[in-house]
Amino acid sequence: MKRSYQDLLKAHNLPDVQPWLTLDDELTLADVRSAFQDKLFSYADMVNQLVRPEDLNAMMEAQVFDELEREQLDTFYNQLMLRAKDCLLAEIEANEEEELSLVRQLCTEWPGVVREMQRIVRKTKQAYQQNKAGVHMVSYLG
Repeated sequence: MKRSYQDLLKAHNLPDVQPWLTLDDELTLADVRSAFQDKLFSYADMVNQLVRPEDLNAMMEAQVFDELEREQLDTFYNQLMLRAKDCLLAEIEANEEEELSLVRQLCTEWPGVVREMQRIVRKTKQAYQQNKAGVHMVSYLG
């Protein structure tokens, strides 16, 4: 039987995830882990595009970061992927105790992840503010 996250929250003194995740009241521990997992993979994809740009927009955004910042982004990407893989493994193994431990750990780390993503998104915004005339795109197109 699947227990709701609210029941687990009380029984295991888990943190409330509502400040970070928008979920309904009937969520399970797997739902919480899955929501974190989705965000981790999404954030990792965005950061990866800044470190290894594959399209014009990503190249333009990556230009606002210097070499040292890109190295730091790569380290952050690695951390995001490690946690995302932890989530994926927890999904595969379906061990409630390990999921509980992982969700606790994610809740502890999540405010730092959010702060770093806010910093990154604010910085990438600069690329668009500096490129209001579409200069990079026009020069690329000839």
